[in-house]
Amino acid sequence: MVFHSMQLPAIRRYAARYKKGQMLFQCIEEDSDCSIWHNVFRLHETDTLVSSCQGPLLLLRVCLNGQFRFSAGGLGDFELAPGQAMLLFQPRPQSDLHLEGGEEYAVVDIVMPGKYMQHFLLYYAVLADFSEKITDQAAACLTTFPIRLPVTTLHGIDKLLNCTYMGTLRSMYVDARLMDIITEVLSLAEGNGKKEVSLSQDEIERILEIRKMLIENIDKHYRIKDLSKMAYMNEYKLKRGFQQIVGASIFDYQLNHRMQAAQAQLLGTEMSLEEITEATGYQHLSSFINAFRQHFGETPAAFRKNKRR
Repeated sequence: MVFHSMQLPAIRRYAARYKKGQMLFQCIEEDSDCSIWHNVFRLHETDTLVSSCQGPLLLLRVCLNGQFRFSAGGLGDFELAPGQAMLLFQPRPQSDLHLEGGEEYAVVDIVMPGKYMQHFLLYYAVLADFSEKITDQAAACLTTFPIRLPVTTLHGIDKLLNCTYMGTLRSMYVDARLMDIITEVLSLAEGNGKKEVSLSQDEIERILEIRKMLIENIDKHYRIKDLSKMAYMNEYKLKRGFQQIVGASIFDYQLNHRMQAAQAQLLGTEMSLEEITEATGYQHLSSFINAFRQHFGETPAAFRKNKRR
């Protein structure tokens, strides 16, 4: 396992090799309030890695290297590029990480209890709806779009990952760094929420064409950078513009249509779950079942059985 250059002063480290590549998971910090993981993936074949754990889970995911897409149960798909972050809450955590072969990826996952956001609630209006959903144990994301972190925050994350302090001093240092990172993310989210993009009539029509394509091709996966080329606009403008015009993110919109199609196929055809999985664009049956359960509150098999009584 050739990961020596990526090893950090971790308290736990797990490395694995399988037929499509290698993985390294390093736990940088773990206590009653949070855990911090630095994860590295080197694949020589494209693959989707499925993970789940006991919830609920408040997750700040930061991409350090390699652009990737991940699905969060109940929230849809997100695409992160280096330097971007997403803050998510999942009452029943399940995630599919879609990785391209021939690439190296580095991801930082900071896991916190939902109550952690109470420290900031009085100071950030952007937290109002997010915190309410956490209280109601409903899946939520702080922002529809990834948050671009400034270089200073990325340097702070790097210092956190490479902290060599021990004992009480380490705990104090980690708490302070984590507080800085979270406040920066919340400040950026609050600023981003006030921005709207200006769209010409031609750009609106191109966004509507993208919407039509997503509906007609629910079995296909599209990366934001590919859609932006089709729409002749940059990624930021496409994502913001789509949200403004359609009222949902690109991947949330396609997810809803996938679930509607799955519902119709379960009730109106004799297609197997494996066939429906493929027809709705999922690579793994488990991913489809989890997405369906998050959307409708029951498994596809239970849905078909109950509706056909």
